[in-house]
Amino acid sequence: MFYSFQYQKQKHRMFPMLPFAVGDHHIQEKVNRPRGLPQYQCFYCVKGEGELILDGQRMLVRPGQAMVLQANDAHIYHQTGPEKWVLDIVMLNGPSCGEIMKVLGIHQSGVYGMDDPKLFQIYIKRLLKAGEKEARECAKVCYDFLLDFAASIHRIHAPQPAKENPLIEELVDYMTEHFAEDISLEDMASFVGLSKEYMCTIFKKEMGETMIHYLTIIRIGHAKMYLKEYPDKHAAEVGRMCGYESPSYFGKVFKAVVGMSPEQYRK
Repeated sequence: MFYSFQYQKQKHRMFPMLPFAVGDHHIQEKVNRPRGLPQYQCFYCVKGEGELILDGQRMLVRPGQAMVLQANDAHIYHQTGPEKWVLDIVMLNGPSCGEIMKVLGIHQSGVYGMDDPKLFQIYIKRLLKAGEKEARECAKVCYDFLLDFAASIHRIHAPQPAKENPLIEELVDYMTEHFAEDISLEDMASFVGLSKEYMCTIFKKEMGETMIHYLTIIRIGHAKMYLKEYPDKHAAEVGRMCGYESPSYFGKVFKAVVGMSPEQYRK
């Protein structure tokens, strides 16, 4: 389950920190954000294994470990093993969130060891109970969460240099920036100045999946976020925001990736 909180703009300004979203045993898809996100993200690995890439460094994320992403830090993370990568997630927003985390010693993106395996479940339940209408209570819970989270984690220093391929980085950046447009393999091949066949072969060799599948994961990842972030928008409109002009095709692809329809996921 992934739940986004909605607040009026004036409430955002009233509190130093508020929850943006939580994920309860969320099955994590591949994510590539060259510009990061404006929110602060905290993860707990429930099961499966994944990999976090920051500044050209690879870090393995195993069960029982935490992952922190500061606002606007470029990052990539994805499942690495055969088992689904399941994460608990707390995403925070607010004008003082970064400063509070810095004071508490949580000032670096990366992978951390974690002493309290129940902490995320406790605070996800508390945040959901407070609800989006209780902004003041949610702000208090966020602060409590960071206090306990900071006390429970310790930094793991085991990064390894990531394999860099300028072509792959260029293609990933292009898909990330243009996912909402009607882009084709021909468009991307023209962009990098290669034949479509050669481009697809190199991408599959480096990334372990096709370019179409990678673009689909980017689009559906945004669709999942938009469905929660914009509850008044029809699923077809969300599909168009993610590059799918056909509502029926969007629904088909979404169900194939997520396992349920956009309407079911939104509930």
